[in-house]
Amino acid sequence: AAYLAGIDMLMAPDSWQPLFDHTLAEARAGLIPAARIDDAVRRILRVKALAGMFERLAPGDGAFGPKAALGVLDVLSPAELAGAAARGDKAAVARANGVGAKLALRIVTELKDKPIGGPLATGLSAGQVLAASESPAPTASGEAVAALMGLGVAEVQARRVVDQAAARLGDEADETVLIKAALRELGR
Repeated sequence: AAYLAGIDMLMAPDSWQPLFDHTLAEARAGLIPAARIDDAVRRILRVKALAGMFERLAPGDGAFGPKAALGVLDVLSPAELAGAAARGDKAAVARANGVGAKLALRIVTELKDKPIGGPLATGLSAGQVLAASESPAPTASGEAVAALMGLGVAEVQARRVVDQAAARLGDEADETVLIKAALRELGR
């Protein structure tokens, strides 16, 4: 229920296994749609990249950086990226802003045998994914708050700094701009 309410990440350092098993069972039963999981993963990775928490998405000499990772995740869900990598579909990856043919080939090659979607991305029907995608679009402020909460920021604090950023930047600010501004505000 927490995931459907907008929580992207649950922290359970001492009791993670039962939480994982329960979440996996709910995902496989269709109670947590794959689209919701993809959205949570996308927001968590985006905030981590914006915060500079990792320099490269994948280890190794030919790894690509967070800017390319964010670009790819803007046009492909994790499940779509996994499918494109498995098929060797560099054209799908090259649709990302700033990703040319060479980089797309490198991304597809590096991710080909890596589990991107993980076990939670399997076992859901296309109808369940479609039904989840018909839910109302979240707001930029809501997405920014959820992303900060996914990083462990308390909801009250996340709402406060996002509201401050939104007031300063105006209604037209997208979630990426709000997240960056909120992270700066938290750093003060």
